[in-house]
Amino acid sequence: MSAKSADLESAPRSMLRDSLAAVGTKVFVLALTVVSVVIQARALGPEGRGHLAALIVLAEILVPFAGCGANHSMAYYVGRAKFEVGRLYGSLLFVLVQSSLIAAAVVAWMHYQSPLPFTTIMIVVTAISVPISVFVNALKGVALGRHRIAEFNRIFWLEKLVMVGGLLSLWAAGALTITTALLVMVAASCVVLVTGMQVVRPFRWPWRVDRRVAGQLLSKGMVLAVTMFLVELLLKIDIYLLSWLSSGDVTGHYAVAVQAGGMLWQIPLGLGVVVLARSANRSGSRDGWELALARAVRVSLWGVVAAGGVAALAAPLVLPLLLGAEFAPSVLLFQLLVPGIVLLTVFQLLYMNLAGEGRVWVPLLILLPCVTAKTALALWVIPRFGAEGAAVVSSLAYAAAALGMAAYFSRRSGLEVADLVLLKRLDFELLWSLARNFNRGETR
Repeated sequence: MSAKSADLESAPRSMLRDSLAAVGTKVFVLALTVVSVVIQARALGPEGRGHLAALIVLAEILVPFAGCGANHSMAYYVGRAKFEVGRLYGSLLFVLVQSSLIAAAVVAWMHYQSPLPFTTIMIVVTAISVPISVFVNALKGVALGRHRIAEFNRIFWLEKLVMVGGLLSLWAAGALTITTALLVMVAASCVVLVTGMQVVRPFRWPWRVDRRVAGQLLSKGMVLAVTMFLVELLLKIDIYLLSWLSSGDVTGHYAVAVQAGGMLWQIPLGLGVVVLARSANRSGSRDGWELALARAVRVSLWGVVAAGGVAALAAPLVLPLLLGAEFAPSVLLFQLLVPGIVLLTVFQLLYMNLAGEGRVWVPLLILLPCVTAKTALALWVIPRFGAEGAAVVSSLAYAAAALGMAAYFSRRSGLEVADLVLLKRLDFELLWSLARNFNRGETR
């Protein structure tokens, strides 16, 4: 076998190994997330949980836009060594300090206008979280450019571990409040930031600002930044609107339902990435990749269908048992969100593929009308039908985004939309092969 052939063969295998490792990390992080959700719900109750959600959701929405797509542009320029390192990092710092401080100021100002009883310390801590998250995302791009993304991703279990440890300690001491919960979250993010800097070591002095490089970073990343901003709006704008148009306890019930729904597709989506990596090993052609992507989508989709069906049936027992009887209203909200979350899996995998190809303008054009319609409908529905109406609107918006992405994929690839939905015999054979190899400790 030639060296070139060996390299071509080793690349998909490396992708498969990284994907399997990512799934393992995702399982561990998901378990820690469940624990943190339970602690927060038990300690804060529905109203406190609603106030906490209202505080952090605005920051989460604005972080991708404030990041200016730096994770994408840094992965591109670091990987290609197009610019001298000191100029690249100095220009990145120049851009992100300004954008993150502006976003933090917007978060603070909007929370000061909120009808909810936020204290100054709550608002300040929330605002501080914005630049920290922006720089963590930028470091992730540097890690990707240096081919150290698998190592960097493993840091995130440390973030959840610190968060759960902090929340549990405060809860046991009777000191877990909205303010202390925010402080724990910021501390956990700081751990990721500091540890991430040790992984990628972006310390090559002197740094200096080059406005031309800064312009290149912005031009490369801003379309992705707007797209990611729209994704966050699609997922979370309803929580923010509920915080203005409804009560704190209703917002808390809804936030828990959304968070539980978001956990549904984490593992099946990870499985889809593994299937994609395995299938990619069988063909290097464009047609082969699109067939592999279609297989990954339908395997993930049916994984979420199974998980969603079980979770929807178990929710009346499990949610009140874990979170307390006060969160019983979250059950119906979760069940209303499940259909849209199931279809959102299709959007997520196809979006990941398009972002990898640099075609981020496609999801942008699909998301823009979906987010606009969802926001308009939510503003009309929430005062009349409350959180239940918001859940139905969200499910419809998720479904519209998924169908739009599926239609584009079908037109571009020449495959039918049914190829993204209907399982085939070869899918079961591949899953069986993966299971056998996993039991043997193989990743080939």
